[in-house]
Amino acid sequence: MRKSGFRDGCPITTVLLELAPKNRGVAEAGRKAYASRIDVIKSKLITDGFSPIRAERIAILCVATLQGVLIQARVERSGTPIETAADELAKLLEAKSMA
Repeated sequence: MRKSGFRDGCPITTVLLELAPKNRGVAEAGRKAYASRIDVIKSKLITDGFSPIRAERIAILCVATLQGVLIQARVERSGTPIETAADELAKLLEAKSMA
């Protein structure tokens, strides 16, 4: 994002914010895109020992956090929100592996 002057981010979110409320096809494509991201993270978390239910909940948290910090980074013109969120999510995940 820094290289683009914080103009680049997640194209999925930008398109969905504008088009999904008016277009069911776009909304469905967005649901599928997010579900795919969640499934990738969920699968990795299950492999790492999380229960399927907990893995899905954490995966949703991760995707939601990523989307939020991308917007925040663009507004603030700073990578700090992304770095902070990544550090905190990592700590949460590491705490589980130590338990």
